Amino acid sequence: PTLDMVDTKITVEEIGQHFTRVFHSGFARLIMGWALGNFFMPEILKEFKVYPFLFFYGKQQSGKSTLSNWVSSFFGFAQQGIPYSSSSQVGISRTVAQLSMIPVWLEEYRNQDPHLAAKNNLLRSIYDKSTIVKGTKREDEIKTYRARSTLMISGEEYPQDAALNSRCMLVPVYRHRYENTESYYWMRNNASLFNQVGHHIMLNRSAY
Repeated sequence: PTLDMVDTKITVEEIGQHFTRVFHSGFARLIMGWALGNFFMPEILKEFKVYPFLFFYGKQQSGKSTLSNWVSSFFGFAQQGIPYSSSSQVGISRTVAQLSMIPVWLEEYRNQDPHLAAKNNLLRSIYDKSTIVKGTKREDEIKTYRARSTLMISGEEYPQDAALNSRCMLVPVYRHRYENTESYYWMRNNASLFNQVGHHIMLNRSAY
């Protein structure tokens, strides 16, 4: 943002300065751009027809949850990841239909999931913003879900499914990339203020 953020105690430039010291600088900028782009998703989809998923992959305890919650902080909350392997397709569909411009975090993505093919099809329909139709116990009743938000996904490995892979912005996460301890603690201690940036953007969307 180029507007003067006089109504915030924190700025995009300040967050970026610390984030690029903590994480790989190129990926840090991409992650921030992806997060803030959610506030303009209707315009982006209208112009380009697509908005990629954000996919963090790396070994256990590498920092995937930390990054996911820093992204979530721009929207005013810290979220728990939804376990991908143990969640139903209907549950995931309902969640992405209920939230608007707020990314949903699916964690524990595994290429060995026995239901992976069906779930990958679901993810592609979310990406395409397709209408998902589900039957109910009543013979004459159906329910429809249309994705209104996008996804953050995390797992120890990235997707082997080529179609899903092409729909993701893949970010490798390695603990050794937390290079600057002072900036890491700044990010952790100030993440609760990131929503001021999001609030500012919402109030000034037309100007941006």
